[in-house]
Amino acid sequence: MSMPVDTNTVLARAEYEHWWFQSRRAITEYVFWKKLSKTQDTLKILSVGCGTGAELEHIGQFGEVTGIDIDPEVVQFCRAKGLNVVQMNLLDLSFVAETFDIVVAMDVLEHIKEDYKALEKLQYVLKKNGLLLITVPALQCLWSSFDEEGEFPHVRRYTKKSLLSLVDSQKLIQEKISYYNFFLFPVAYFTRKSNKSFASQMIGIPVWQNIILRLIFSFEKYFLPWLSFPLGVSLIGIFKKGNS
Repeated sequence: MSMPVDTNTVLARAEYEHWWFQSRRAITEYVFWKKLSKTQDTLKILSVGCGTGAELEHIGQFGEVTGIDIDPEVVQFCRAKGLNVVQMNLLDLSFVAETFDIVVAMDVLEHIKEDYKALEKLQYVLKKNGLLLITVPALQCLWSSFDEEGEFPHVRRYTKKSLLSLVDSQKLIQEKISYYNFFLFPVAYFTRKSNKSFASQMIGIPVWQNIILRLIFSFEKYFLPWLSFPLGVSLIGIFKKGNS
């Protein structure tokens, strides 16, 4: 009889080693983090749904980072690494208004039924002229058992139109929005339709395959600053809070 798989243990390893996480970091660094203007002040950054620590360690080089996550085990993973993480539900965000220069929500909103309230909270703690970085899974045609697994399953997958509609409700200014993971879309489509589990997609991938998939996916970073892909497995959006 096979032993049950601990999702957070799988996630903790995958965040460092899996091609998808490695590529997402490469893309967001290229199209967002490296484009930030250099200032004398240390940027205050909030990472919502921060995972087990790999993303926090990555963005920590760009400012002073606070992470929040609803999962107490995830919080413990991060604190064991010396990271500043608070157990908190995004809908109960308790920071005062306009605390952060940058707010990051990487694959978070799809887990929340009242995503408009979640975005309202993110906008509230963002400083005027501050930047919001969002990634979400895209296109309902990719819905599979992968979306339904775990303690916090997905509620939806987004289209560009639905994400923009959500953001427009908060009067955030669009800086960039695009589908991404475009080149691997056919692979993702057939993989999802095979209904492979989260664990099977995250572990046991041959090293050569992990390298090839990372190279293909991360190569999109050279295109995304200049164009928007017509479809993809995910969406990336950069938005600015107005000063009024």
